[in-house]
Amino acid sequence: MIHGPCERRNSNSPCLVDGKCSKGFPKKFQNETATNEDGYPTYQRRNLEPVTLGKHRIDNSWVVPYNPYLSLRYNCHINIEICASVKSVKYLFKYVFKGNDWTNVNFKVEVQTCFDSRYVSSPEAIWRIFRFDKHQQSHPIMRLAVHLKGEQTVLYRPDLESVSRALQQHQDTTLTAWFNMNQENDAARVYKYTEIPEHFVFSQKDRKCLPRKAGFGKTTGRMYPISIGDTKRYFLRLILLHVPGATCFEFLKPVNGVQYDTYFQAAKAQGLTTDENIWDDTLADAAGAAMPRNLRDLFAYICIYSGLTDMSSLWNNHKTSLIDDFVKKKKNGHFFSHECNLCESYALRDIQDVLMTHGKRCNGFSLQIPLADLLIQFNDGTNVQLIYLFILFNNFYIPTNVGNISSVYIKQNLATGFTIIA
Repeated sequence: MIHGPCERRNSNSPCLVDGKCSKGFPKKFQNETATNEDGYPTYQRRNLEPVTLGKHRIDNSWVVPYNPYLSLRYNCHINIEICASVKSVKYLFKYVFKGNDWTNVNFKVEVQTCFDSRYVSSPEAIWRIFRFDKHQQSHPIMRLAVHLKGEQTVLYRPDLESVSRALQQHQDTTLTAWFNMNQENDAARVYKYTEIPEHFVFSQKDRKCLPRKAGFGKTTGRMYPISIGDTKRYFLRLILLHVPGATCFEFLKPVNGVQYDTYFQAAKAQGLTTDENIWDDTLADAAGAAMPRNLRDLFAYICIYSGLTDMSSLWNNHKTSLIDDFVKKKKNGHFFSHECNLCESYALRDIQDVLMTHGKRCNGFSLQIPLADLLIQFNDGTNVQLIYLFILFNNFYIPTNVGNISSVYIKQNLATGFTIIA
C-alpha cells in the first residue's frame, strides 16, 4: 500500500493542507518501532532502494502501515495501526459510552443563550439495533451513594408497597449504613468510605453493612460522580474521600475543634480545596473518561470553588487534555498543534464563558486572556460570527459582516426553538 505520492510530486493531492500532507507522509526512516505520547507508533522503516511505480520513484517512506495476511486474506487495502496507550484506547472505545452527540449554538440574547438537542449518529444507531455488548466487567463494583442529610433517593413499586412503608424500609443507603456501622463497630472506623466494600458487604435486605466472610474481597467501591456545580454534595464527597470512621453527617463538619456550617468550609479548613495536588488528581482522573469540553467545564468550576488564584501550573499540566479536541480539528485550513495559541484560546474561551457566569475572568487566575473575535463553529463546519442581533418580532433578521453573508433570517418556533435559514 503506497500513499500518494503528494506534496511537490503531486500538488493536487486531496491530502494536502497548506502544501503539507495531513497524513504525515513521507515518513522518516528509522531502525526500530517506537511509541510516542499520543500512542501512535512510528514504525520501523528501513532505507531501502527505491522502486519505480508509474512515473514516480517510491521508497519505504511512502508505505502505509499494513498487515500482509489481512491484505491477502481479504484482497483489499487495509490500513493497520496499533493502539498502544491508554489515550488511544480511550478514543477507540469512549464514543460508545460518552452519550449522545451535542451541539451548542450560542446567540447574543439574554433570554435564550443555547439549545439542548440530541443527535443519534448512524454508528450509534446500528450498535443499539444489533444490541452489541457495551462493556465487560472484571471486578465487582459497588456503587456508593453520596447525598445530603435526608435527601437520599428511595426506590419502590407503588403496586407492591406504600410510600410510608418504602421510606421506613429503604431509607438507609450505603452512606447511612456506613455511619451506623461506625457507631456500632469501633474496628471499622479505620476505613474510609471507599474502602468499606473491600471488607464489608452491604445487605440489600437488612440495609446494613456486614463483615465479609472471607475477610477481604476484590470488590471495588466507587462513589457516584458529582458535578462541582453541586457544591454541597461535591465537597461532601471530597471530605468522604479523606475522612475515615464518620458516624454521622455532623461528624464531617468539625475541623480541629471548630464547627463549620458547610462542607465547603470544612474542606477548605482541611486544606482539601487549596491543595493543588487534589485538583491535579481530579483532572487526571476525569481525563481518562471525560471529553475535552467536559474537562474545560470542570477546570472552570475548580477555578471558581478551589480558592486558588494561580491556575497557570494546573493549566499547563493538563493543557494537552483540555485542548485535545481543538488539536484534532481543522479550522480555516490550519491543523492545530499542542503549541498553537489559537487552539488554546478556543479552550480558554469555553472556560471563561463559565467563569463569567460567576463574575470572574481568566486573568483573575493567572490564565491567558482568550484571543478576541473567535468564530462560532456550527455543526456543519461553517464558522459564523453573529455581530448584531435585533429582535423585532417572532421572525427577525440578524445583520452580519462575515464573508459574503449579509443577513441571517431566523424564524422562531415556540415549540421547537429557532430555525436558521442563511
